[in-house]
Amino acid sequence: MSEIVLRSGLPSDTTTEDLVLAAMFSDAEAAQQALDALTSDDFTVERSRLIFAAAQEVQNTKGAIDRHTVTMQLHDSGQLAKVGGMATMVGLGDSLPRVFDFDSYLERLQTKTTLRRAIRAANRLIVECCQQGAGVEAVREAEELLRKILAPDGGKRPENFEKFLEATGGLDRLIGSTADDGMIPSPWPMLNEIIGGGFRPGQKVIIAARPGEGKTVAGAQIAVTAARRGTGSVLFSLEMGKEEIWKRVLCNESQTHFGRLVHGRIDETERKHIARAASRMAEFPMFVDDASGRTIRSMTTSLRKHKAQHGLGLVVVDYLQLMEVSGRKDNRVQEVTELSRQLKLAAKEFKVPFIVLAQLNRAMEKDGRKPQLSDLRESGSIEQDADVVLMLYRDQKEKAAAIEERRPSKMEMLIRKQRNGPTGVVQILFDPRLMQIGSGE
Repeated sequence: MSEIVLRSGLPSDTTTEDLVLAAMFSDAEAAQQALDALTSDDFTVERSRLIFAAAQEVQNTKGAIDRHTVTMQLHDSGQLAKVGGMATMVGLGDSLPRVFDFDSYLERLQTKTTLRRAIRAANRLIVECCQQGAGVEAVREAEELLRKILAPDGGKRPENFEKFLEATGGLDRLIGSTADDGMIPSPWPMLNEIIGGGFRPGQKVIIAARPGEGKTVAGAQIAVTAARRGTGSVLFSLEMGKEEIWKRVLCNESQTHFGRLVHGRIDETERKHIARAASRMAEFPMFVDDASGRTIRSMTTSLRKHKAQHGLGLVVVDYLQLMEVSGRKDNRVQEVTELSRQLKLAAKEFKVPFIVLAQLNRAMEKDGRKPQLSDLRESGSIEQDADVVLMLYRDQKEKAAAIEERRPSKMEMLIRKQRNGPTGVVQILFDPRLMQIGSGE
């Protein structure tokens, strides 16, 4: 095998490498998808590696990925001549067809990368087997390495019920043991009692409310609760920048008045509380992704990369109606229907709870009533695809009185749907000063 590799070279596809770079320059979504899915190791040509690395640097500085910005980055870093100068950068787009299948380009590059890794593993096996005193352990280690390269789950599939029980932890776990792996308790004990302890792997949980009623606060608290337990969480913020999210989390964690923290009007005691909270937060395995224009495709690509690097136990999406769809549908209802379905499929794929925030329509405000499932904005499929639907509700008179009296506002968390359990109401308190939703009386 060594002779074959030396004679023919490692698997590569330089044409597709050029197509990927050209597509990145012509399509913002393709650029984001490539940066989420690939690394420099997926490129075998040195100039392609340098160009992709320059695009990564542009992304790190929040710049738009296009031919001009990447060229300027190469120029500023002294790498432009190494890639062949302006002629190379301009010529990259010549071979890109008007209609292209970017997913197939990415898949092809990733396949070549997998083949190269397999060959290196096989060559390492040859070396280890040729060593004096080598035993069958070397073969077993190589077999396990190849299995991991070819199948993220190690290639293991239960073939019957007995093997299924063995693979999943036994009968107790199957019938609802409280020791379910991956269950994430919510920040609210009364809610946990009703939903059976917390959010389960593969569930899509909707938290819906009108604007300003605490959706983002609730989503961030759930992510922080998971992170405190050492569970990796990712919060996709399509509305606020990551700085705004972290300010809210810091405010809650330090119990500091949000307005005072934002405007810097804090005393020495508060500063110490904030510093201690920041130190704790630095250890949280919680990540905020505020990339604009997220589609399901780019989100799942990013999550696969994140899971491989950091592990993954919870995903929060803030919020559903701000997501975009790859390929336009006839109308927005169809778009949201497709988004809702794909988010449920993503929850099943990653086997973690997906907490999806959503907006309610105005009908409930006009009618002066509590929200119902029919008030989910733009698509009834949001409710159909969900395992649990929670709705946040505050009486407007209570809200006004709380603001005037400078106190937390009484709020209800309405459990409007639970696929495997009862519905009900949980009394909570919303304190916008501390960006916190706490248990009610």
